[in-house]
Amino acid sequence: MRINVFWRFLILYVLLLVWPAGAVVLTESFDYPEGDLAGQGDATGGWGGAWEQAERGVVQVFAEFLNFGKITERGGILEVSEGGTTYRNLAELWADDGSVYWISMLYIRIDDIDVNDSYNGLSLFRGSTELLYIGKPWATRNLGLDGTGVGIDSSSGFDAYDGAWLVTKLVMTGDKTNDLAYLWIDPDPNVEPDTVDAAARVQWRGSNGFNRIRIGSGNPPDQAESFYDEIRIADTYAELTTTVKTAESTVAPQHHALFTNFPNPFNPATTISFVLAKSDYVNLDVFNIQGEKIKTLVSGVLPAGEHAVMWNGTDEFTNPAASGVYFCRLRSGSSTESRKMMLLK
Repeated sequence: MRINVFWRFLILYVLLLVWPAGAVVLTESFDYPEGDLAGQGDATGGWGGAWEQAERGVVQVFAEFLNFGKITERGGILEVSEGGTTYRNLAELWADDGSVYWISMLYIRIDDIDVNDSYNGLSLFRGSTELLYIGKPWATRNLGLDGTGVGIDSSSGFDAYDGAWLVTKLVMTGDKTNDLAYLWIDPDPNVEPDTVDAAARVQWRGSNGFNRIRIGSGNPPDQAESFYDEIRIADTYAELTTTVKTAESTVAPQHHALFTNFPNPFNPATTISFVLAKSDYVNLDVFNIQGEKIKTLVSGVLPAGEHAVMWNGTDEFTNPAASGVYFCRLRSGSSTESRKMMLLK
């Protein structure tokens, strides 16, 4: 009996060693050259081909990052505006065979367009048929899901302008009945979220599976703008977070860079982050839309590495700035970069 038990444990141990470990099946960090996304990306890592910009509008990659404290990848982000739409095919059909699938992404809305006539988000497609929408649905300011369910919460109550790490669980029924989708905002990466605590949920028509995703924004004339990063599709929740990195980097930056402030839009304060490749004399200033300098945030020598400075929405005389568009400008050596900020009150 002891020998039998020993061999059973030995066999189980060997199976655990050789059993294929899970991996993120698809991931998109937009680690591409800055500019038009169309044609970028190879048919590898679960993708069926490059991104296609199928409709008019702007879909651009920028050398920035979105840091929401949960997922802090860096390499590039996607800005979608002016009714831009882009598609990408998956290498194979993700079937409705009773499986559970997970989707996550970083997202933030960055304009002040009327929310009733605009949308932003990621959609799942089967060919040319849209099945499920994740992001900011039509006619709401909140993050949520848009599906075919009736009487099920589709709005999360979380403001799309605040941005978030969106995590969606797809529960495939394996038959022709509607499938279920659950959405969480910034869940704990170390603990699989419970469907009971979902911020939004819908039924959706996933019975034929999905094989394509779309990032979309618009419609004209109210053409919404948003940032995206770290789109991931996996078989388990743990697979979404196995490649999570911290904001710290062991690789020295190759050049100075100014990142998007967070939150944006903001009220009453926002944090402006930047990185220096070497110690340098730095000026970080805030300007209004007329080009007038409102406030100097930094003026002096800073060491190489990452830096973060808060602007509390006041001018040099501590007077509150009015609602509107502002620009932060980083000057260091021969380098100058600017980013748009929006103060909402």
